[in-house]
Amino acid sequence: ESDASNLVPNDTNMTRDIFVHDLVLAETTRVSVSSEGEQSNRWSGAAAISANGQYIAFISGASNLVNDDVEMFPDVFVYDRHSRETTLVTGDMLGKTYIDAYGAPSISGNGRYVTFEAYYSDPTEEFTSGSFVYDRWTEEGSLWVNNSYDEGNTQNRNFVLSPDGRYGAIETYEYDAYHPTENYITMEGPNGWWKITHCGFGICWPFYSPSLATGGNAAFEVWPSVYFGHECPGGDWYDEYDEKPEQIYTGNYWTRGIRLISSDEAGNWANGDSFDPAISADGRHIAFGSNATNLVSGDTNGKADIFVYDQTPMPPIAVDDRYDVNKDQSLFVGAPGVVANDNMANGEPRTYYLADDQHIHELASLAGI
Repeated sequence: ESDASNLVPNDTNMTRDIFVHDLVLAETTRVSVSSEGEQSNRWSGAAAISANGQYIAFISGASNLVNDDVEMFPDVFVYDRHSRETTLVTGDMLGKTYIDAYGAPSISGNGRYVTFEAYYSDPTEEFTSGSFVYDRWTEEGSLWVNNSYDEGNTQNRNFVLSPDGRYGAIETYEYDAYHPTENYITMEGPNGWWKITHCGFGICWPFYSPSLATGGNAAFEVWPSVYFGHECPGGDWYDEYDEKPEQIYTGNYWTRGIRLISSDEAGNWANGDSFDPAISADGRHIAFGSNATNLVSGDTNGKADIFVYDQTPMPPIAVDDRYDVNKDQSLFVGAPGVVANDNMANGEPRTYYLADDQHIHELASLAGI
């Protein structure tokens, strides 16, 4: 997206547009236009592109991109670069009237599925918000999860799909009247749900910004902070607060294993915040930004940089479930201190501790173990 007016000819709408640059042809085209090529009359942003570059999903406040856009609120659109057609994704689905699309949409690798988040209302429900999946082949949409604050004080956000459309993930934020209590990522696939939580033995780690690949691989941002003076989901209380740099982890839906990506050669955490992970479709490469200076040698520019990690030599670790959270364990294994809860086994929660002894002694000491 860009506010520039000199990227393509006749850009005179004086607002933000969506552009696509073809690296082979060295050409830039504007895609936030109608099927007739008319430029938008309001802003566009938050673009997502399919694997072959044919389809672009984006949010726009424009009212002239399609003929049947009667609402004066942001909508989600898809532009087909081959047919040069723009279609409206948000609309009257399941009897719900979409009031306002927000966040960044995602699109599957073949362009079939589009996910988006929107505030909506209908005749039987109060004004609320949800995460939706729209099937462009069948022209049908469905509510994947309700995002709004409910009686349990929960909100969902940042809904994404894998390139093949088989896996979905969303960030869940829980809170009470005084403070946040849990921030985790929930991932759904062919074998049910996987809840990647941030709290074990009183060590609370929020999980953010999921990015999905095929085969159940995922990358996400983790904030290894210890909350003191709050009751963590594990039930422990502390009276101080220790903030550590945000890190990038990768995980696998089938093995329920996760591992640190933003580390130096010795396996130490990045010494500055790492953020905005993006995983390649095949799950091999993870790109992310970081303020750290210890990820590569010679990093002396004092600025945030972009890094790419090749995880082929060390895929996500397998689950080690030798330790039972319901028993009094004096030692835990994990990547480090992270507990992954799986609530799909016969309706009974199971907890896995993941094999990686880096920082175990430091975090065990913080947890009083």
